[in-house]
Amino acid sequence: MDKKIILFVSVLFLIPGTVQGQHQLRRLEVMAEVSGGKAFSAHGVSHYQFELAGGYRVTDNLSFGMGVNRVTFLNRADLPSGIDDLIIQTGRQVAWRPHLYGKYSFLPDRSFSPVVRTRLGYGFYRDGFITYGRKVENGQTGLPWNEYDVPNQNLTLKGGIFSSFEAGVSAQIGKKGMNVYLTVSCDLQPTTYYYLSRQEKRNNVVLGLHVGIGF
Repeated sequence: MDKKIILFVSVLFLIPGTVQGQHQLRRLEVMAEVSGGKAFSAHGVSHYQFELAGGYRVTDNLSFGMGVNRVTFLNRADLPSGIDDLIIQTGRQVAWRPHLYGKYSFLPDRSFSPVVRTRLGYGFYRDGFITYGRKVENGQTGLPWNEYDVPNQNLTLKGGIFSSFEAGVSAQIGKKGMNVYLTVSCDLQPTTYYYLSRQEKRNNVVLGLHVGIGF
């Protein structure tokens, strides 16, 4: 999976060079961004991510394209163990998310323009691991993770279709079509966790802040 992602990203970078000097170049766009998000649902965990995307401007306002991001979800401790007072904590969970996007710029000829973007894709996870601990009650000190002799610490993760809606503002830089943008988003990423012969599904909902640059 990783090799396919690397090849896809390479193609995104090569697109502008293959058409440089042609009028068609004005219709192509490439974007790169970093973002972070805070979970606001009971079953959510925060994340940070990096993204590359490329697309075609159908009109001065509207563009469509595809991209990929690498997202890291932070540890979570809300998965039930089914074993007395044993609690489970995951490691950080890494996913690749290829997606399609649509973007609309309300004032493309102005220095500043409101923008909205939607994304729809699928999250592919690497497998992870889990660790164990004891619930702390009445001032007790929690037992170390290795106090429990549980043979299987493997964690298998299955992603799902993710969606995102963003809104914010972009600002033009110079006269060569470069712009920077700042947006906020609401992301939904379903994830299924397989561990200890159990299966648990979580719909991770995150409010995010994105900072990016486009050409």
